[in-house]
Amino acid sequence: MDDSIERFKAKAEGLPIEFVGWVDPKDFLTEIDVLVVPSFWAEPSPRTVYEAYAMGVPVIGADSGGIPELIGEGNADWLFRAGDAPDLAARIRTVLANGRLNLPDERAFQHVLRESTSERVAEKYLDLYAELLAERRGTAPDPSAAHGLHHGA
Repeated sequence: MDDSIERFKAKAEGLPIEFVGWVDPKDFLTEIDVLVVPSFWAEPSPRTVYEAYAMGVPVIGADSGGIPELIGEGNADWLFRAGDAPDLAARIRTVLANGRLNLPDERAFQHVLRESTSERVAEKYLDLYAELLAERRGTAPDPSAAHGLHHGA
């Protein structure tokens, strides 16, 4: 199988597609309106989506790995079936039809960025551990005790 860039350039001939090669992510994200993340691999925590959201760039992503969780499981305009080119094309057409002025901005992604900080992820793990310990002991979890776990409690 030919994985060279020339194969993709040939398929894109006549389309408004530019192959830019390697660029600084920040520079790239400031130049685009929407990022397409067509991951075949089920990335558990796709950094590309976080980077786009931090720059206020919406993402059309595959429904694999952690991408749907970040985009929103019920957000059909922004998710497509992984590996399904016609479904991806339909999502792109929908976003294009809605127009640039109707794209979400950085405010739409703040909840994802807030919930993804190291501190918040650690809190969620501690809450889960407390819940599992309480379940094992047959008691109701004590939310205040969960955060005490990291202090040796």
